This record gives sequence, structure tokens and C-alpha cells, in this order.
Amino acid sequence: ALVPHEQLAWSLGLGSGVIGWLGFFLGIGGFFNNAGYLILLTTGLIGIVFVKNALIQCRQSLKAWTPTQYEIICLLAIGIIAVLFLSNALVPPTDADSLAYHFHLPKFFNSLGQLEFVPRAVDAASPMLAQTAYIPVYGLGGELGLTLWVMVNGWIAAILLFTLCRRFLPVAWSLSIVLLLISVPAYVYGAGSGQIEVRISIFVMIASFSLSAAIQTGLLRHVIICAIAVGFFMAAKYTGLLFAFACGIVIVMQKRGLV
Repeated sequence: ALVPHEQLAWSLGLGSGVIGWLGFFLGIGGFFNNAGYLILLTTGLIGIVFVKNALIQCRQSLKAWTPTQYEIICLLAIGIIAVLFLSNALVPPTDADSLAYHFHLPKFFNSLGQLEFVPRAVDAASPMLAQTAYIPVYGLGGELGLTLWVMVNGWIAAILLFTLCRRFLPVAWSLSIVLLLISVPAYVYGAGSGQIEVRISIFVMIASFSLSAAIQTGLLRHVIICAIAVGFFMAAKYTGLLFAFACGIVIVMQKRGLV
């Protein structure tokens, strides 16, 4: 079972994929408009009801927590990096991939009011779960709303990593690992732009730990969560097919794996 802070982190991670998944149905139905976006996001907010107790318990835990000097230093360093991420989100995107693809397609689909097939010379088309999740944010909040969402969405990976580290490590070490992650140039570049690799890492972490729990407990619910996360990975990038194959082999090789 997940502890309260894990429930919140996993909900954020899976929720980011659900937004893109539900957005697909809006797109093929031609409902890319403000009313459709509001219905989509309001539907997502209903999920807060199911994590209400987790929110209360996390708040109580924070009140009871007395950070050590080292933990305070880590939090200050994380805060400084968060300010840098915010400053990056407040300026227009500049990387080529975001301008040519990751942000351009959501703007294009928003102007059309629906999804449309966009052929590519190399692979015919590309999975667009992440880009579909960008569309309602851009439609309601414009370019600034989109860049702010990308920033927030990028930090979900850091939050999720912290909760997973806390299973095995004390707070100080968990914060240290998060600090290492968010200060890596590839993370700063990817999480602060339209790149989807950081967003994919959310699904990889959830799928991996769910698969581990499924093997240890034999419970089907863990397999289902793993399958959902793997599906989100596949819907975001073709390399998710390799990850799906790897997870599938591990499951099938277990006792009653085919079942």
C-alpha cells in the first residue's frame, strides 16, 4: 500500500498522463475549445476527493517535521533551482524541438479545434500523449500558461523520485538525490522546455515500482497500474514499446504470469 505522500506523487504522475489520454478523445471529437478544456480539467479535479485524506496526513507530517541543518541547506538549494526554473518558464521557449514540434503542434491543433494527422518523413507519425496534454493548458492560458505548466509538470518527476527514495532512505539522502537530479543539465533543459523525456521518466518510475510490487505481492492491481504507466510511455514515445516488452517479459516469467 502507498503511504500518503506516495499517493499524492503517484496521482500527480498518472494524472498528467490521464489529461493527455482524455484530451485525445476531445481532439478526435472536435472539442478543442474552452468549454471542452474546462470540462476536461474539472473532471480531473474531482480526483482530489480521493486523495483528501492523504493531503491532510501530509500536512500533519510537515507540521511535525523538524528539518536538520543539512536538510535546510538542501531545501534552500532546491528552492534556488526552482527560482531558476520559474525564470525559464516566464520567457518564450527557444529550443528548436519545442518551436518546431512540441509546442507548435498543440498550437496548431488548438487553432483547428481538433486533432489532425501530421505525417513525418522518417516514422510517418509520432505518439503525442505529452503534446495532447499541452493543448488545454495552452488553450486556456496561452503561451505563458503552457510554459508554466511544463515547469510544474517537469517537477513531478522530482517529487515522485523523492517519495520513492523515502522508501529506502532518510529525508536527508532523499533530498540530496533530488538535488542531484534537478541540477543535471539534461534535466534543466528537458523539464523546462517541451521535451518529453523528463515527463516519460514519471511513467517509468511508476511502472517499475508497480511491477516490483506485483512480483512481491502477486496482486493484480499493481500489474494494472504498471500497465497504465507503460501505456502512457508508449503513447508518448515509440521507445515505450521496448519498455513494454521488458515489463511484459518480467511479468510472464513469474508464477501464473500469463494469468
